[in-house]
Formats: sequence, C-alpha cells, structure tokens
Amino acid sequence: MISLCAIDENRLELIVCDNGIGISANIDCRKTNSLELTLIKGIVEDKIAGTMEPDKTEGAQFKISFKNNNKINTINA
Repeated sequence: MISLCAIDENRLELIVCDNGIGISANIDCRKTNSLELTLIKGIVEDKIAGTMEPDKTEGAQFKISFKNNNKINTINA
C-alpha cells in the first residue's frame, strides 16, 4: 500500500507498507548497512528535508513526512 496524506497545511505524510515478514526488531534503520535503506534515508533527509520512521509491528512500513510545497490534500494508490 502507498498512501500520501496531508498531516496539516504545511506537511505531507507518505506511507509505504507491505504485509510481508517485516523488518527485524533488532535492526536500527538509521544505522544499517543496507544499501536500500541508506539510499532512501539519503533521499528523504537530503533531497526533500523529510523524516523517515519505520514501523516494525506488521510487515514493513515506513512513514515519511516532508514539507507540502504544492498544498496536496490526499492521494491513495
């Protein structure tokens, strides 16, 4: 699932998740050696000045929040 919603007038939240086996509880996504997570973290933090929060409860889920420059309300796919 991919969802993009306005948190408020100035920020958006992009949620990307699946229902697979998820992310191991002992992995720190901010300090991992995973190329994929390093690239995503770099794009989120450096290119769109956002934040990324993993959710390890069901499947793999990442919540990415960033500035809403175009005043988008909601997009679901």
